Amino acid sequence: LKFSFSKDISFADVALYQLNNAKATAAITQLKANPLTNIKQTASSLSGDININKRKQVLFTTIPQVPGWTVRVDGKRVTPQKALNMFMTVPLTQGNHHVTMRYVPPYLLLGSVISMCSWVLAYWTLHSRYRPRHAMGRRH
Repeated sequence: LKFSFSKDISFADVALYQLNNAKATAAITQLKANPLTNIKQTASSLSGDININKRKQVLFTTIPQVPGWTVRVDGKRVTPQKALNMFMTVPLTQGNHHVTMRYVPPYLLLGSVISMCSWVLAYWTLHSRYRPRHAMGRRH
């Protein structure tokens, strides 16, 4: 390999990696063996059925593992795991399962409550400030 740079660069911590195509293909084939079926998808949820033939397998997704995801397997809440330091996986046991994943942005409820309180306060302030005032108890 030949590199040309305009200034000095240190390659002391550089590492090169090579993908073993045979192993990668075998792993992808194994992942495709038990796909999620009967998939139902909305803007914030995903569900489907899966049949696991071996003990202690995972449902590997390309969904980033970030806060806000709730995962249920057969109606029971499970904790998703992280794979490749990024993607969400769901641990599964042998057998047929129904998997449901739902995303709710963190602090959505808190933000909604603060927004509603702000609207109520703004309405109350404007309504009380610009409300016509009537003289009390006097008639002319």
